[in-house]
Amino acid sequence: DQEMIGKPVAAPHLNVIFTLNAGNVEFKFSTPVFYRWTDPVSGENYRPFEIRPPVSINLDNSVYVFANNNQKIVKVTVISNADNLSGKLKLNAPSGWIIEPRDVSFSFKNKYDESEFTFKVTPPANSSEVEITASAETNFGNSERGIQSINYSHFPIQMIFPKAQAKLLRLDIKKTVSNIGYIMGAGDVIPDELKELGYDVHLLSDEDLGNIDLSKFDAIVAGIRAYNTRKILGVVQPRLMDYVKNGGTYIVQYNNSFNLVTDNIGPYPLQLSHDRVTVEEAPVTFVNKDNPVLNFPNKITEKDFENWIQERGLYFANKWDPKYQPVISSHDPGETPKEGGFLYTKYGKGVFIYSAYDWFRQLPAGVMGSFRIFANMLSAGKASRQAN
Repeated sequence: DQEMIGKPVAAPHLNVIFTLNAGNVEFKFSTPVFYRWTDPVSGENYRPFEIRPPVSINLDNSVYVFANNNQKIVKVTVISNADNLSGKLKLNAPSGWIIEPRDVSFSFKNKYDESEFTFKVTPPANSSEVEITASAETNFGNSERGIQSINYSHFPIQMIFPKAQAKLLRLDIKKTVSNIGYIMGAGDVIPDELKELGYDVHLLSDEDLGNIDLSKFDAIVAGIRAYNTRKILGVVQPRLMDYVKNGGTYIVQYNNSFNLVTDNIGPYPLQLSHDRVTVEEAPVTFVNKDNPVLNFPNKITEKDFENWIQERGLYFANKWDPKYQPVISSHDPGETPKEGGFLYTKYGKGVFIYSAYDWFRQLPAGVMGSFRIFANMLSAGKASRQAN
């Protein structure tokens, strides 16, 4: 219900109306129906009465990425919301995508029983972006909804019933490197998304950063706010710069300008700010159309910045050494162009990139263009060497 957006809790599913008579006066009032129970530790608890579909259907992911013609297994959990329930589960996809089997049967004796079912999904040969939906026909009616619990101690349990759907992406992406080192920062799922593309991703521990041979990696990526949360980076920064100088590619994602563990996150002076672009549809301008990140191995166009979510990026640089080259520019309505969100420089034999655009949001959301651009960033060092 779109009218519920912004309200602290969902409206009650069921209300009881009470009528009281006092003399010749009639009073009416209503109260929502709750389920109440007592816990030995927390005391009296309550949660709203819920009206659920016959079954709840949860897919194991919201986005499935196919980097080539590889098949994937989609797992679907069916939860019974009634006793003695049976039916058939289907996974539905548009033409060109093959789903096997067409459907599966299920039977539950007890309410809240659940079972997991698997479907094999084969993508089309060409690039494609579609939605897949799950539905169930049961002896108590049909369902196409999942279930999700929002359960914290400071407010009543909230249950939501999102549509049982996910995005399928068949990506046509060229890749030229494979072995990636990743420095986790405040936390993101980009390593998982890179693995979906077929990259071999190694999460770098503090010990790794101080001791292993970094030259074995085609590229190293610093996760969001890594220079705010990983103190070891203040110690090993010279090693990382030597890695770049000797031919490596080092990509640093956004960092907060406050409490950096080192004065310089790049090979040349670079000052971070609070500049950001909050409008996800804000136009993007290619400041340097010949930059390798926009051309190799995938040709990047304005189309790759379509369908972004939440924002463009945050904590752009506002001052930088002339050796850095701005790659793209964007800005919110009524503001000046912001070129410090994507900076590129050669350093020795390698390449350093500061990219404060929202890859940590776009890749998990299945934004097709973000995968293509990130693949180009990982290949930036190879593009530079070919150009030489």
